[in-house]
Amino acid sequence: MIFSFFWTHAGAGAILGGMKIIHTSDWHLGARLHGQERGAEHDVFLAWLLDAIREERPDALLVSGDVFDVRQPAPAAQARYYNFLATLATMENRPKVVVTAGNHDSAALLGAPKDLLKHLDIVVVPEAKEDPSQEVVPVRDAAGNLLGAVAAIPFISEGDLSNLARAAGLDLEDTVARRAAGFEAHCRAVLEAARAAAPGLPVAAMAHCFLTGATPSDDRSEPGRLVGNLEGYAAGPLAEADYVALGHLHRRQTLSPTLWYSGSPLAMSFAEVGQTKGALLVELEPGKAPVVRELTLSAPVPLVRLEGDTEVIREGIRALDPAHPAYVEVRVTKGEDDLAGFMAELDAQAGTSAVQILRRENARPRPLIEALAELPKENTLRTYEPLEIAEMRLREEGLTPEDQKLYLDMIRSLGI
Repeated sequence: MIFSFFWTHAGAGAILGGMKIIHTSDWHLGARLHGQERGAEHDVFLAWLLDAIREERPDALLVSGDVFDVRQPAPAAQARYYNFLATLATMENRPKVVVTAGNHDSAALLGAPKDLLKHLDIVVVPEAKEDPSQEVVPVRDAAGNLLGAVAAIPFISEGDLSNLARAAGLDLEDTVARRAAGFEAHCRAVLEAARAAAPGLPVAAMAHCFLTGATPSDDRSEPGRLVGNLEGYAAGPLAEADYVALGHLHRRQTLSPTLWYSGSPLAMSFAEVGQTKGALLVELEPGKAPVVRELTLSAPVPLVRLEGDTEVIREGIRALDPAHPAYVEVRVTKGEDDLAGFMAELDAQAGTSAVQILRRENARPRPLIEALAELPKENTLRTYEPLEIAEMRLREEGLTPEDQKLYLDMIRSLGI
């Protein structure tokens, strides 16, 4: 397996000692893309991740939430997860594995086998605990030497955030402020416990949340990114960790040298076309900035977005190799062609190529709606003559000029 690496720490070379981790999140096992089943793509990702672990030999693998796409995942999705963990358990130099629950996960389902998995060096933290030490995971080398600790903070629901605030003596009247205070207090308590468990050694934190300043991909693939009615949490005490392995947003990004979203390993919507996917390799040494390398996974099935008029889109489809799988989104943004015939062409192609058109959108300007939106509400229906409204509406349907004239003649024959 070939990996692409990108050094994000200026002048960085190999670091000896410290703690080495692979950071990943938002697997969304069982997810579909506009109805398309993606199990084979997840198989490619998991095999790629196993190869990365064998090659890089990290001390820990951190999975920062949203292992599954839904709270009750299908048996096939669960089988992929547990088969992956079983393969890890057979490795001679297996890493410590830390898995936290995300907002898509069922804490009860993810946490059910945790007492069994801990015997395989796999720690699952499904929910926040009143005792912060229960979210702290020491990391040791093969000889048993302590290398550092992980502050494994899972997704925290709105109700639990309020309860955590009250437990910390922060029973604020404002609901949003109370939840933010609960998040900050809990993160601080878990990080303090992690520092106490590994004094003088690196501490990596995990959190599945939306931090202020982060950039989501879109509302379609990340509709639940806002938590507790907050646009985002301030990093606050999280920023004090040596590295923070964030999950929740699918776009890989960094908010500071220590705050990173690994992003989802597969693109979860067409808004993520062109984004770098895979995982992050992080090396930590006491008193030094983390060294972060991007491990890049080539998309098992690439996503393609085609935009423009119908001829531009036809050319784009012709340029794709019909023998190589690809998922395509078609957005007609220009022209006045009859889209019914164009869409029929796309239908005719289905089943004759490995290229699959999963989404189609008529994104051309809609002059009637746009014009009416600009008018005062009380004058909207009185501004245009009925035939003018009919003509603009027919243009939005993508009809040929001949068909538009036919319909307008029919309307005129009614005496309108």
